Amino acid sequence: SETLGKGKKGSAPDLKKEIAAIRDRIARLQMNPKGVVLVCIDFDPSTEAELGPMAHAFIRHAFSRGVKVLVNTGGNVMSQPLAQNIISASATEGALMKKNKYGFMEDGTDYVFFGFRPNAFQLYLQMGENILTAYETDYAGHDLTLLPIMRGIRNFSDIDMVFSISGYVGSPETWITVGNTKFGKPVALGQVAISASDYYPYIQSKQICGMLPGLRGAAEYEGACGSPPRATGRMWAQLYTHTFALLLIFIGDLGFFLQFLRRE
Repeated sequence: SETLGKGKKGSAPDLKKEIAAIRDRIARLQMNPKGVVLVCIDFDPSTEAELGPMAHAFIRHAFSRGVKVLVNTGGNVMSQPLAQNIISASATEGALMKKNKYGFMEDGTDYVFFGFRPNAFQLYLQMGENILTAYETDYAGHDLTLLPIMRGIRNFSDIDMVFSISGYVGSPETWITVGNTKFGKPVALGQVAISASDYYPYIQSKQICGMLPGLRGAAEYEGACGSPPRATGRMWAQLYTHTFALLLIFIGDLGFFLQFLRRE
């Protein structure tokens, strides 16, 4: 019911292709009992308002389909506490979703958070060869070789998709270079609205398989997947802010016009 298509039950014919591509890819992973996605959360509080909701929505959708989720941060150490909070909240909230038949998601079994390591480019290259040597332990210090989720997962060949949610310049390009070009993995992006337009050419060249552009993209993804309306709620705040900004511009222009008439 989640497959894109006009006239089909549960379809969203007006959903943008770059958003539908991510939703449909996760939906197809349900057919694979070993479906695994890697989510790279690379943003800080300055861009959390846009990128946080899409991280929640994507992870909750993956959980609702029974997909295993690996989470890391590579752009900045400031991303680490945000990522930890997002993955923990998504695991708890995911159990309450109507479409989730898998129950509560357990750390170490259904998901794992690797935490932050410096030198992202070299780190991702090493992960492509062997994740266990790149990290050795998870964020809490648990030995990765002992975690149930890591059974059968050793490198990028065991991962179905990479989703990079980034507010930093150069981070998406790193994943495109390493994840897609080097190891041939499908890479999707989550971007703030102001920089999303820079990455549409990568969709056309098929170097990325989809993208969530800004808060609106996150809101559309939530609606398509039946996730709680975190981004949708923030869209109202964005609407009020933009309306207020336009009102101030109008008042300023009106004042300038009135002063001009007085001079005449």
